[in-house]
Amino acid sequence: MIIFYFTEALKLFRRSPLGSLITILTTSIAVGITAFSILLIFLSNNISEKLKSNIEINVFLKESVPETSKSNFESFFKKNIIVRKFRFVNKEQAEKKFIAETGENFKDILDVNPLPASYKIYLKPDLVDENKINELKSELLQNPIVDDVVFDYSTLLRVLNLIDNIKTIIYIAAVLLFGISLYLVFSNSKLVIKSREDTYNTMKLIGTKLFAIRFPIILNGLMVGLISFLLVSVAAFLLFYLVQRIYPFLKVDSVLYFTYVIILILCLALGFIGSYFAARNITLRLNS
Repeated sequence: MIIFYFTEALKLFRRSPLGSLITILTTSIAVGITAFSILLIFLSNNISEKLKSNIEINVFLKESVPETSKSNFESFFKKNIIVRKFRFVNKEQAEKKFIAETGENFKDILDVNPLPASYKIYLKPDLVDENKINELKSELLQNPIVDDVVFDYSTLLRVLNLIDNIKTIIYIAAVLLFGISLYLVFSNSKLVIKSREDTYNTMKLIGTKLFAIRFPIILNGLMVGLISFLLVSVAAFLLFYLVQRIYPFLKVDSVLYFTYVIILILCLALGFIGSYFAARNITLRLNS
């Protein structure tokens, strides 16, 4: 009986080869975009965390700051929940860095070192947002030993907003294509059922059970989903491989396996739901 079900399911492909091909391709694209959305979430979260962890706030101090004031200032950093680490840069270190970066020695012109001592502050990525950074800047500027606070958050914010906008577009496209694929599986199954009305009437007349008529249609839908899964899995593997080559610091192995599971579930769900709702309209009543 199992062989009969599979044989009947395969016959349905021959009944509507073009419809089956379009359904498989559309399903593959819909699930592929959904899988890409998962990858995008993973990438954006990793890239966002890496960018946030590299935010460097430079706190420039006024001249001749007492050691006691610096100790109190460092206590503020240690107590602040968004500060991950900090580093003091004295005037001599600032001078060496300036010469290394510019290749110019201002001592040829000036007798004193004009560069101020400073603190470099690094933040906890999971707690970083624009409001918290602005609050921290405001608190720092209120300290009497602080001369200025400099950081470039605007560029990072634009990048993160761009990533969010791209994700939104892909989510909408994924939902629309998912709905179209579901409808195509349903329509293709209905078309096949219509083309085999005479065969189904004959099966009803000889007493074939309703399950034996419906199940090959549902099985055909699952086959559509399985073929789509194979196509999308190959594309996902190539995409993950490319991402790994471009961003070697990203660990995508666990995400790849998780994505395969999501792709399989989505493909089989599309095939099953679309064909099930088409097959459930079949009754034991003869169609004229």
